[in-house]
Amino acid sequence: MKRNLFLISAFTGLIALCLPSAFAQDLKPPISICSGTDGGSYYLAAKAIADSLAKEKITSEVLVDTGGSLGNISRALRGECNVLVSQPDAMVNLKRNDPASAREFVTVASLHEEYLILLVNRDGKVGELDDLESYGKEASIVLGDPDFSGAVQTWANLVAEDDDYGAVRIASEHDDPEFALEALAQGEVDAILLVTRIKANRALSEANSYLSKKLRIGAMNDGDVDDAVDLAGDPLLVSVGVPSNGITSNLTSCFFGCTDSYKMQAKLYLVKGSIDRRTEKTLRRVARRVGAQIQSALN
Repeated sequence: MKRNLFLISAFTGLIALCLPSAFAQDLKPPISICSGTDGGSYYLAAKAIADSLAKEKITSEVLVDTGGSLGNISRALRGECNVLVSQPDAMVNLKRNDPASAREFVTVASLHEEYLILLVNRDGKVGELDDLESYGKEASIVLGDPDFSGAVQTWANLVAEDDDYGAVRIASEHDDPEFALEALAQGEVDAILLVTRIKANRALSEANSYLSKKLRIGAMNDGDVDDAVDLAGDPLLVSVGVPSNGITSNLTSCFFGCTDSYKMQAKLYLVKGSIDRRTEKTLRRVARRVGAQIQSALN
C-alpha cells in the first residue's frame, strides 16, 4: 500500500512539473509574424494584420527586429515564427539556392508595392542599369547591409537573371545607403540601389532634399531581368515609371515621360501546415484586406 501511495505521489509530482510547459505551449499564439525592423513598413503591415486577426478572435504576436526579408525567412525556417513579410525576390533566391526550404512556404497575400530605385551621379559614367552591365568590374554599386537590405536580395536576383552584372563590384565598405550618398556625390561609387516604398525612404529623401544637384534616378530597363516569376508563378518585376513626388521630384521628372524602373509586391508568407485550415482561411482574408488598405493609402 505504501509503495502504491509513493508511486501515486511521484506521478502527481511529475504531472505538476510538466503542467507549466504544457500550458505554455497551449498559450503560444497560433500565429507569430516576423516583421523586420520595429516601426518599418513590414512591421506596420504585420501590426495591422495582427490587429485585424484580434477582431476575428485569433491571437497572434508580432516579432520585431528580426532582420530584413532574409532574416525573416531564416527565423521562420528555425521555427521562431510561422508567418513573415518578405520581398518576393528573397523567396525566389531561396528557391533557386535551396528548393527544399522554399517548399516550406506558401504565399498568403500581396501587401504593398516596392520600387527599385537606382541612384547615380549626374556626371558619372553610370547613368542607368545597362551601364553597370557594360562597365562590369570597373563599376561599383552600394547595396547596404546583407542582413537587412532588400537591395542585396534584389541584386542577387538580377545577377541570376543576367550574369553580366556579377562582375560589378559591390561596395561593401558602405553598408548604409544614407552614408553612401556623399560617396556617390563625390564619385567614389557609381550607383546605389534602393528597394523601397516610393513615399518612405530616408536615403531617397536625403538625396532629393540636399544632393539633387549631383544625383539623379537612373533608368532601369533590361529585358534580360524582367521575365522572372515569384513563388506563386506570377511576374516578379513589373515595368513602371518612377513617380515624381515629394521625395523624388528633384531627382527625376515625368515631363517627357517618367524614368523607367521596376516594382514588385511585398508579400505575406506562411509556413505550410503550421495552422489549421480555418485559421489559414481567416489569415488570407485579413491579409488581403490589409494589403488593399495599404495600397489605397499609398495611392
